[in-house]
Order: sequence, then structure tokens, then C-alpha cells
Amino acid sequence: MEYDIIALGEALLRLTPPHLQRLGQNSQFDLQIGGCEGNTLSAMARLGLRCAWLSRLPNHELGDWVRQFLRQHGVDVSHVCDGGSDRLGLYFYEPGKAPYRSQVIYDRAHSAMAKMQPSELPTQLFQPGKARLFHTSGITLGLSESARATALRALQLAKAAGIPCSLDVNYRQLLWSVEEARQCLLPLLAQLDVLLIAERDIGVLFPHLQGMTFERRLQQLQEQMPHTLLVVTRGRDGAALLTVEGQLYLTPVLKAVEVERIGGGDAFAAGFLSAWLEGEGYLQALQRGVAVAAFKYATPGDVAWIDRRQLMQLLNEGEGQEVRR
Repeated sequence: MEYDIIALGEALLRLTPPHLQRLGQNSQFDLQIGGCEGNTLSAMARLGLRCAWLSRLPNHELGDWVRQFLRQHGVDVSHVCDGGSDRLGLYFYEPGKAPYRSQVIYDRAHSAMAKMQPSELPTQLFQPGKARLFHTSGITLGLSESARATALRALQLAKAAGIPCSLDVNYRQLLWSVEEARQCLLPLLAQLDVLLIAERDIGVLFPHLQGMTFERRLQQLQEQMPHTLLVVTRGRDGAALLTVEGQLYLTPVLKAVEVERIGGGDAFAAGFLSAWLEGEGYLQALQRGVAVAAFKYATPGDVAWIDRRQLMQLLNEGEGQEVRR
């Protein structure tokens, strides 16, 4: 097997004003590289899995920066398409504390990845025995019509090759409407092996399930995807998993002193999927997911800069404030 996981998605340059300043208050920015699938792969590669990222990047210094960033975490970027002179997408993150809310402003229209075509997929990777999992997200599906077509084609190729598929819904209202997302996602549900979704997104995308108990909502949702493992992040309530046999697993959140929430869901996906691919039990996979997410919350940037040793210490010892000496 060449890769444990291959994933398709966009990388973005993130600009954040320092010291909780508003965008108009400063003339300097902290720069980070982010993007859902790249964040997930970076953490998984740091945990020792073989990861390949599929995307389309501009052929200039910003594209080179993204390649180098992912490469330093251990992600294979050799299959990324050449986006020529197209732009790298940006987003501005303005962190806030109550009563002011944090906000994201996207500047990613017509980016190199948004222009990716199905014909640019490296079809040699979508062959039996090439990968153990293909992964993408609702962000990629919502990015543009061509990105959506590319992601759908990748899912089709993966299924034809017998490669299991996972999707992190990651609904973003700034990218597409609820109705657009629902029309795209509903036909896909039954084709997936793993669906990762935030509890808040269940409420947004499936409003007819509101008013039911949490367990009942999951049961109703899984009726639309009877062969899919349903994994739900619940914020302060931890995470849950409903098996195809209908067994429910729950795990509490691992407390963290929040430094930055951006990338927390991607970190959870990295922890869960890495454990699932390694054959861990469902409860253990959920616990690894919340552990990697907690580690991410306590560190700046979009990526969980974690390794296997740190993960094992966190799982064995839990949260703590003592200095390690």
C-alpha cells in the first residue's frame, strides 16, 4: 500500500492581526498556512501515517511556500497540479473575545484550486492498492463548480478502485447556501464509509431533525446512509459515533486552555481517522480525536503540531498545568 490516506482540498494563506486587534487597527499580520484537508493530513503525517495531498497551486513563491509547509510535516505534495499564474486563496481571521465574536473573511474566489478540473486528478493514485482511504470535505465541494466536479470525480474513482471514502462536512455559509450544500451532500451520504459532521451542522443542514433527542437525530440521519460510520463532534460535549449496527459511542471533551480554535475540527478528523486506519476501537478512535483537537486548541495556527509521543502522553495523563522537567 503506497499511502494510508490521500486527500483533495485547497490551501489558503491566513492573515491575522496580532494581539486581538481589529483589522483596521494595525498594519501588520501574522501569516499562517491553512486549509481543511491539508490541516488534517499534516497532523496525520506527524502521527506517522503516509499521506498524500491533492490540490492545485500557483507556480510561484506562494505556491512553493505551501508545498514546503506541508512537506515539513511529512505530507507528499508531489501530485499537486501546477496552477500557473493563478492566485493562492487568502483568508483574514479576526479573533475576538466576548462580546465581540471572531470572524473570517474569505478572499479565495478564482483561486488556483477553485479552477481545478477533474481531468487534472492523478488517476494513477486511484487504483486498487494505492491508498487505504480517500478524504475530502464540504469546503472543497462548496468552493466552485469545477472544484465540486473534481471532488465528485475523485470520490467516484476511489469507489471504483475499492478505496474507502470519508467526508468532513465542514459546512461554511460564506461558501454556499444551505440548499446548495444539501442538494450536493444528500446523494453522497450513502456512498461514504465515514462521515464526519459537527452537531451544529446537523441542525443547519437537516432542520427536520430538530426537536429530537441527540441519539434519535443520529439514527434518523443514518437511515439515509445505512453503510456509513457516522462521527459527530459536539463542542463542549465531546464527540459521538454511531456504527452501522446502530451502537452509539460517546466520549467527553478533553479540556484545553484555548489559544486558537481554528483547525480544531481538522485536528479531530486527523486523530480519529489515524486511529480508525490503525484498527483502534471506536471509543479509542474518538478519544484520540478529542485529544488531538485539544492539543490544537492550545496552540496557535491551523495545524496541530503534535507527534506520537505527545499524543500518548496526553491520552495517558490528560490535561495538566505542571511544567514537564
